[in-house]
Amino acid sequence: MQLLSLLTSFDLSKFVDGSFPAPPRTLAGGQSNPNYIAWRRLDQLVFSWIAGSLSDSVLSRLVGCSTALEAWTRLASTYGSSNRQTLRGLRTQLNELSRGTESCAHTLLVHKTSLTALLP
Repeated sequence: MQLLSLLTSFDLSKFVDGSFPAPPRTLAGGQSNPNYIAWRRLDQLVFSWIAGSLSDSVLSRLVGCSTALEAWTRLASTYGSSNRQTLRGLRTQLNELSRGTESCAHTLLVHKTSLTALLP
């Protein structure tokens, strides 16, 4: 949330909302497109802000992403609101688990399955 506010304040949120796609890399004559160079510079600035705001374990989720939009989309799909609902449900399941009449091995297996589901 804080990062989105920062991006908005610098008019850079367009790099993560998909409204500012990359211009062509080259011009008709095969020359480098200065608009692409400027776009890429700002995109990489935004990408570095995103990456710099993440822990190492979350940062590994960005492997293969080369633009700010790709990084933002990957993070949103991994940690977005639908995943928050799933996490809440799994946390509730963990809180409600008790051994009851089940064996220790079965209870541990259920705990492990729930905990594994919490990991991204």
